[in-house]
Amino acid sequence: MHATEHMKSKHLLIFRICQSSPLLAIVAAHLCLMLIYVAIPANLLSRWGLTSHSEVPVVDEDLPNFFRAVKLREADRLLSEDEMMRSRYGFEIREWELTDKLQNTAWPEKAIQGTPWYSVLGNLRYTEPFGYIGPHEKERDLYIKDCDEDDDNNGEQSDVVSILLNLGSIPDFVARQFSLEQDFSAGFKHLMADYKEKFKEKCGNEWTFSNP
Repeated sequence: MHATEHMKSKHLLIFRICQSSPLLAIVAAHLCLMLIYVAIPANLLSRWGLTSHSEVPVVDEDLPNFFRAVKLREADRLLSEDEMMRSRYGFEIREWELTDKLQNTAWPEKAIQGTPWYSVLGNLRYTEPFGYIGPHEKERDLYIKDCDEDDDNNGEQSDVVSILLNLGSIPDFVARQFSLEQDFSAGFKHLMADYKEKFKEKCGNEWTFSNP
């Protein structure tokens, strides 16, 4: 007969402080929190502030339709900028559906406070660092100074900010060729005229603004 001897492996569960002790404490705390969240009803956890509400909160600012709550100054700012780009540079930033509604804006009984647009130039935090003065400001050319004596082109210093922020509205043919130099508006509009001629030759109809 053969006797079998059992040799101890010495793999016993021993608790002692070592480099892995913090990890063990974190895991234990995490398991305790999981047990608490499972054992306690959700409404009690929400009441105690330990969890967020599952329902989407309803926010009612008690404002009328957006276009009846926009301040006249904000509407005029966008309309003036769009008209400037059409007349001086030959392209449009916004489609007529928006400008038409803004032109019919009346004095709001309840107005939106602060910036109503997702627009960089509608926020003073950006317009001031850019040195931007929009065409809605009366006689803005008197506030803007450039390196020449001609005050009629001073507004181009601010127009360039709007143009660069709206490159997506400019045809690639023009965006690749125009240069920012003194009195650049004339060269820009000439490139737009060339683009419109090429557009007519290619498509068979004239390039027009979005007005119906």
